[in-house]
Amino acid sequence: MGRRDRAGHAPGYSSNSIAGLAGQTGRLPIRHVDAVELARVLRVLSNPIRLQVVRLVADSPAGWACAVDVADALAFAGTALAHHFKALVDAGLPR
Repeated sequence: MGRRDRAGHAPGYSSNSIAGLAGQTGRLPIRHVDAVELARVLRVLSNPIRLQVVRLVADSPAGWACAVDVADALAFAGTALAHHFKALVDAGLPR
């Protein structure tokens, strides 16, 4: 039967888990089409360079950052960042 906690639940189970939410509402808490879109955006953001770019833009007072400034801050050549900028824009980021 496997390990159980004091309440008799398997490890990792909580009432806030997806399984718990699905059981409470009778449906999954996110539509499939939304999950696919979110997964696509998260895949783009899973790259550390892209995540740093987003953070630099988010932290800038103007809400945007010049590509040259981003390249300087990350010690990257501007041409090397072009691929990452394109991936972010294609994913609809920043929004």
